[in-house]
Amino acid sequence: MKYSPKQYTSALLESLKDKTEIRQKEIINNFFKTLSKNNDWSRLGSILKAVEKKYLEDTGLKKVYVETASPISSNLEKEIEKILGNKVYFLTKTNPMLLAGIKILVDDELLIDASARTKIEKMFINH
Repeated sequence: MKYSPKQYTSALLESLKDKTEIRQKEIINNFFKTLSKNNDWSRLGSILKAVEKKYLEDTGLKKVYVETASPISSNLEKEIEKILGNKVYFLTKTNPMLLAGIKILVDDELLIDASARTKIEKMFINH
């Protein structure tokens, strides 16, 4: 390990700033070569997580992960944006195992778990 995830993050984001898409691809390829050269492939997950976190901080975006039993409507997305502000980066997942309801995480912290599966588990498993 030559560099910390924070150092990799700063270097990558700074080098990508104000570059063309073609140049950004070259920079990312060189970044991967550097990881390989430094034997840091095993740390790629933590580096990418740090890159995402720093990018969201720098842009003022909130990462909103919404998991539902069936696809969410655009109206629900608009309501969430209205509550959190217009700077929202949405990730959605349809998970039939929830049975019904919704789970919402904002910036990787659980905000709401109103899924039927969780309620059923609380009623029968936790008692």
